[in-house]
Parts: sequence; structure tokens; C-alpha cells
Amino acid sequence: MTKMNPVLSPGRSETAARRRGRPGDYQGDRQQALVLAAAKLFYKLGYEGATVREIAKEAGITSGSIFYHFESKEEILAEVLRQGMEDGVAIVRTTLDGVEGARARFDALILGHLRALHGEKTHFHHIWLKDLRALPEDMQAPLLVLSRNYRSLWYQVLDEMKAAGLIRGDKNVFRKVAIGALNWTAQWVHGPTPAQIDELARAMSLSLLNEPDLTPFKMLEGRESLSGTSSDGDF
Repeated sequence: MTKMNPVLSPGRSETAARRRGRPGDYQGDRQQALVLAAAKLFYKLGYEGATVREIAKEAGITSGSIFYHFESKEEILAEVLRQGMEDGVAIVRTTLDGVEGARARFDALILGHLRALHGEKTHFHHIWLKDLRALPEDMQAPLLVLSRNYRSLWYQVLDEMKAAGLIRGDKNVFRKVAIGALNWTAQWVHGPTPAQIDELARAMSLSLLNEPDLTPFKMLEGRESLSGTSSDGDF
């Protein structure tokens, strides 16, 4: 039986679900529909605010049927987070693929991160930033492995940057500052076009490396149409 693999905590097994008699033809697209519905509602209402009944309704199934696919609301959240992280890392790796040279790879890393953050599954990444800690530690553990794998990808590029003399400070601090700044764009950039993401990535790369930018940064012109608010989201 072809089945997606939601993130399960140690000690759980997929056989537990089969013991409850999940019908084989009730998998696949409907399970993914539940994931997409949950991501939409977790983003809109928050994890605590979205109910299983609302998720089932959004996915077009009865609330009882949701447990043919997931044992709990926590497992749904874990699957949303897993998909968001895996898809995001895949986007970054694709953006880096074939790029050579420390500086070019750094630019590609920034661009890939922003493409993932503001891409088709942007709301999945918002949920990661807000709701990861809503899961018990045993269910966070496999997700944090994915996060550490992504961190390793950053370190590969930052090691190349340090070897080339392009960054001089501590790479751990640099990574935290960079990712924090990139993720914060989710607060003031909503629905950017691919060209705007490219522009943002260029500006962020230059800013993070404290290099001059001779091209005017136009994204904040007409900010209301971009983010739906006149505020940058700054404190």
C-alpha cells in the first residue's frame, strides 16, 4: 500500500494505524488534501485555533475520517512541518546546484532560502517559525534533524566564504544573523513576484556582507501593495 510517511515519534509505528483498519484506497490524495487544509488553517488561525473538525471540512471529508490518516492533530502538524522543511531544502539545493565560487554560492544560498520562504508553500514555513514548539519533544526530534541538515548546508557555504576571506566573524553568529534577517522578511514581504525575490536576495546579500549597493532598492516603494500594510513590521 502506497502511503505517505508522517513524522512519527520514537516508539510509534505505522502498523498502529493499520491495526485500526485504515482502508487502502483512503490514502494518497486525500491524506495530502488534509495536510494542505491543515497548513492553510494553521497559518490562518494558528495551530491551537484550528480544530480537527475545521481541517476535515476544509479537506472535504468527515471529521471522523481524518483518523484514517493521522492518529492526532499533532501528527498532522508534524507532517506539515516535515513537508515544508524538506521542500524548502530541496529548493535551496536546486538553486545551489552547479553554482561555483564562494561568493556566487553565497548569493545562491540567500536566493534559495528566500525562494523557499516566499514560494508555493510559504505558509508551511510560517507555521514552522510559529508552531514547532507546540509538538512534544519526541515529535520535534526528527524535524530538528532536518533542521540540522539544513544548517550543515549553510556551514558548507560559510566555510567557503571564510576561506575566501569574504566573512571574518564567527560563522555561527553570522548564520544566525543571516537566517534571522531572511526569515523576518516574512513579516514585511507578502506575495512577491519572482523578480522581486531576486531583487530582495541581491539586496540582502549585499547588506549581510556590508557591501555597497549601487542599484536602488525598489521593493519598499509602494510597500502597501506588496505587504498589505504601511508598516515594515519592525519593532
